[in-house]
Amino acid sequence: MTKKKGAALFDALNTLCEMVDHIKTGFFSSKMEDIDNAVKLGANALAKLEGDLAGLSAENAANNAEILAIVRTVNDLLLGVCKDMEAKIRGRILFSKKAVLETSYSLRELRSLFEITADFVKFNDQFAFELFKEKQSGLEELRKNFIANHEARLFEGVCISNGAAIYLNVLAGISNITMQLTRLVFIVPVS
Repeated sequence: MTKKKGAALFDALNTLCEMVDHIKTGFFSSKMEDIDNAVKLGANALAKLEGDLAGLSAENAANNAEILAIVRTVNDLLLGVCKDMEAKIRGRILFSKKAVLETSYSLRELRSLFEITADFVKFNDQFAFELFKEKQSGLEELRKNFIANHEARLFEGVCISNGAAIYLNVLAGISNITMQLTRLVFIVPVS
């Protein structure tokens, strides 16, 4: 990966990381302003990456297109999480204390995965690659545990169905984002 392409992708990943921060803030504050800011950040990251990649040589056009497609998919998945948060905020839907903690933790871990992915793109070394694999695997295990915990809360009557659907959508979105970031990491050659 060229330095310019790596720098463009690093910037995009860091902006998407900020997007996760705004989603998490919106989740806690129940303010649409935070979700709207997240949406704007995602659009800006995508537009900037498109421009940066368009300005590079055509010799790696297929790789550039693949990178852009993955980042576009990640952005779309984050927008899906934003829509779920919007439904929660506008519907004044409450989560159980456990679901709040699990959602917060999941978003924090997703942010961490974005940071590790950006570091891998920037430094392109085996250590960052191994760190990514460990974090990605841990996030998937968390998702499974959180779904099991959620099912137990549903049976206990602690969670309501409206909140349950949003919670599960957020977990599914995070899982799909981790899969896309994994695709991205595997198309970046390790030095």
